Amino acid sequence: MKTYRRLAAMDPPAMRSLIVELMRLSDESSASAMEQGSPEAAARAGRDARRAAAAQAALAAVEAEV
Repeated sequence: MKTYRRLAAMDPPAMRSLIVELMRLSDESSASAMEQGSPEAAARAGRDARRAAAAQAALAAVEAEV
């Protein structure tokens, strides 16, 4: 979370681009987990979703400070 907050504070447009990419990755992981049905795929999808959510929260926190 600290890294995401730092990036959001230094370069909000780059952070927004990163969030778009993390959301895309999360969506792909989720779809793959649904297809595969394996615990590993589900764990990967969960991690990807948490990363995307953390990045969004970091950007929102930085924007709220301004």
